[in-house]
Amino acid sequence: MDVRCPHNPIRAVPGIQSLGFLALAVLAGCGGGGGGGGSKPAPTVTLSANPTTVNSGATAQLTWSSTNATSCTASGAWSGAKAVSGTETSPAITAASTFTLSCTGAGGTRQASANVVLPPAPAVAISALPASIHAGATSHLTWSSTNANTCVASDGWTGNKSTSGGEDVGPITASTIYTLTCDGDGGSASASATVTFRAGINVPPTANAGLDQTVLSSAVVTLNGGGSSDDAVISLYTWTQTAGPAVTLTGNPGIAITFVAPTVATATVVTISLVVTDDEGAVSAPDTVSITVNPVPATVTLQGQVEFELVPFGAQGTGLNYAALSYVPLTPAVLVEVVDGTTFAVLASGRFSQNYSLVAPSVRDVKLRVTATTLRQAPDALPHWDVSVRDLDEISGAPLGPVHSYTGPQFNSAAGGVHDIQIPSGWNAAGTLVGERASAPFAVLNAVQTGLTRVLSAEPNADFPALTVDWGPNNEGGVTFFTRDGAGRRIVLAAEVNVDTDEYDSGIILHEFGHYIDDAFSRSDSIGGSHSISDRLDLRVAFGEGLATAFSAMARDNALMRDSFGANQHQEGIFNVENESGVDGWYSESSTQELVYDLYDGTNDAGDTLALGFQPIWNVWHGVPHSQTPAVTSLYSFMAALKQALPANVASIDAMLASEQLVAADAYGSTETNNAGGSADVLPVYTSIALGGTTVLRSTNAFGVGNKLSTHRFLKFTLLAQGNVKFDLTAAAGRDPDIQVYRQGVQLAPVMGPANESFTLNNLTAADYVLDIYDCGNAGCNDMVAPAPTDLTISVTSN
Repeated sequence: MDVRCPHNPIRAVPGIQSLGFLALAVLAGCGGGGGGGGSKPAPTVTLSANPTTVNSGATAQLTWSSTNATSCTASGAWSGAKAVSGTETSPAITAASTFTLSCTGAGGTRQASANVVLPPAPAVAISALPASIHAGATSHLTWSSTNANTCVASDGWTGNKSTSGGEDVGPITASTIYTLTCDGDGGSASASATVTFRAGINVPPTANAGLDQTVLSSAVVTLNGGGSSDDAVISLYTWTQTAGPAVTLTGNPGIAITFVAPTVATATVVTISLVVTDDEGAVSAPDTVSITVNPVPATVTLQGQVEFELVPFGAQGTGLNYAALSYVPLTPAVLVEVVDGTTFAVLASGRFSQNYSLVAPSVRDVKLRVTATTLRQAPDALPHWDVSVRDLDEISGAPLGPVHSYTGPQFNSAAGGVHDIQIPSGWNAAGTLVGERASAPFAVLNAVQTGLTRVLSAEPNADFPALTVDWGPNNEGGVTFFTRDGAGRRIVLAAEVNVDTDEYDSGIILHEFGHYIDDAFSRSDSIGGSHSISDRLDLRVAFGEGLATAFSAMARDNALMRDSFGANQHQEGIFNVENESGVDGWYSESSTQELVYDLYDGTNDAGDTLALGFQPIWNVWHGVPHSQTPAVTSLYSFMAALKQALPANVASIDAMLASEQLVAADAYGSTETNNAGGSADVLPVYTSIALGGTTVLRSTNAFGVGNKLSTHRFLKFTLLAQGNVKFDLTAAAGRDPDIQVYRQGVQLAPVMGPANESFTLNNLTAADYVLDIYDCGNAGCNDMVAPAPTDLTISVTSN
C-alpha cells in the first residue's frame, strides 16, 4: 500500500469558526463588570491653521478647541502642553508642516491635525529653433514657466520677459547661450538654450527616398528617408505620391512612412517623392522611389528545414547535457501540414524528410504542423512502414490522445519563401523544464528511423508491420518494454521527469525496436521479464535481450549503451557491448550481444577479425533455419544457422563461441558442457523423451525466479506418425507444475491449469516438438507457492 503524507495547511472548520464568532459577539456584548454605571463621553478636538499656504520663513495662526478634555499636548511641527482651547502663532515655517494636537479626558484621547504648505517652486523651459544657424540668420526662442510671477533674461539677451512667450534672436556671429530666470512665491528657477553658430552659408539638404521595391498587392510597404543628408539637422520629411493608384501615406510627415499596396490585376508602379527641410528652412530637391506592385498569385511555395531540439548526452556518467542543446534535422519522412491560422483546416500537406516544400494559398494567416508519424504504404512500392508516437494506456494499449504533433507560430504566407520548423524540447540550458516537451516524440521517431534504415540496408523491400511507440509525459519512470497483443505491436517508453526518461536515449529505444524487428521479421520465443547482463537467464530471454542490444549497437554503429535517469536526468546506466560486462554462457544476454556485435564489426575475444557486417547477420536472423527452428529460438538456433550459411567460417565462429564458454553444435545445444558453475539442474539444455517415455527434471530457483535459468526445463519430443498424444506432468503436493507444448514456436497446449497437468492433443502431425515444463512457484506464475527446487515428472503416451 502506498501511504503518502503531504504537508497540509491548517484549515478552518466551519463549526468551530461559527462558535468563535458567537463567542466574540457574547464578549463584546458583556461590557465591563457589575454595578450598572454608564460609560464616560469621549473628548472632541478641532485644530485649524490660517493661512494654510505661506512663503518660506513665514508663520501661521493656529486655533483650537476641545470638549470633555482636561489636558492637551502638541506634536509634529510644534510641541509642549497646551490649554484645552486657544490661539497661537506657529514657529517659522520653512517646509511643509503638520501640526497635531492630542487632548485627553475621562472618556479617552482624541487628536486633530492641520497642515501648512509652502507655495510650489517655479519651473522654466526654453528652446531655440533652429538651434544652429549661419551668419545672417535668426533663431526663434520659445519659453514657458509655471508658478512664476516675473522672468528676467540674461547672457545672450536682456530685460524683463513675460512668464511665457516667444522672441526672435540674432543674427549672431558666435555660439550664444540664452538664459531665462523666473521668480515665484516658491522660489526661483532658471533654464538655458544654446544657439550654435555655423560658419559659411547654409547648404540645402539632400533627400534620399530609398531603393525601389517590388511587392504584392495588399502588402504593407515601408519607406524610410533615413538616407537623406544635411550639413546640420533635417527637421522635416515630406512625402508626396506622384504616380500610380492613390494610396494613403501613414506617418507623413515623418522620416518613415507606410502604405498598403493597391490591389492590381497587372504590374503597376506607385511613385512616391520625398522632400526634406533643414532646421534653417532650406529645402532639398525631391527624390523619388518606385514601388512595382504585382498581382497576388493564387498560391505560393512554402519551404524550409524540419528540425527538433536534441538533448545530447554529456561526458560518460553525467547523463543528459542541457548546456549542449541544439537543433538537428528530423530524418524520418514525417507529415507536414499547412493549416489555417484560425480554423486549423488543412490547406496543404505532404511527407518530408529534413526539408519540406508545399504549395499553399497566398496572403493567408497560416501555421505549420508536424505530426510524429512516418508512413509509406501502397500504392507506393515496397518498402512499407507505419510508425507513430502517441500516448497510450500502458496496459491495454488504447489511445489516450491523438498522434503527437507540433504546431508552429502563425505567419502570413504572403509571397511564400523559407519558413523553417524548429520543434523545441521544453528544457533550458540549466536543465529546467520551461515548456512543453514537444521535441521528445520526434527524438523517439528519429531514433526509430535509424533502426528502419539499418534493416533497409539489408532488405530494401522490407514490409514493416505497423508499430506504435507509447510516449507521454505521464509515462511511469523505469517502465520501458516492447509487446504485441490485441492492440498491435507497441513500444512503451519511460518518460517520468527526474525519475527516468528515455526519449533521448537512442540506444534504449533501438533495443526495444530490436525486439520489434525480432517479432516482425523472425521469431521471438522470449518469455520477457526483468533481466540484467549479470543474470543467468532462461536461454530464450538471454538470446532475445542480447540480440536486441546487439541490434541497437549495429543500427547506431556504436557499441556504447547509455540510459539516462535520476534528477535532471544527470545519472546514467552505461556499458560497452564489446566488453566483458556480465557472465559468460548460453544463458547470458551479455554473451549474446557481444558475440553478435563482434560478428558485425570484426573485433572479438578469440582474436579473429571476422567482420561480416549487417547483411549476413540479417540473412540468418530472419532466415528459415533460425526463424522456423523446431527448437526454441536461442543463441544455439542462431549460431547453427550462421554456420550453415557460412561453412568457410565455422572454425572462427566456434572459436568465438568458446571465448564465451559455450558450444553450439546444433539448434538444441546438444553438445553443451557449460553447466553454470556446476549445477546439476542445468544440462542437458534439452532432454529427449520418446512416445511412451517418462522422465524427471528439476525446476529450480537457484539462479532466481521468473525468467531465470532452469526455472523452465525443456524436452525434445519427436512424433514419428500422426496421432493423439497424452501429456502428464506431476509434482509433489503443494507445488504447481505446468507444461506447454510448442511446434516451431507455436503454443499448442492448453492455457495454464490446476496443479497436476494432464491433457491430450489430438491429431498431432509427425514432427519435432518442444515441451516446456516448470513449477509456477519458481516461474513466477503463482504467488501462493513459495520458490523451491521441485522435481517434475513428465510422461508422454499414446491416447
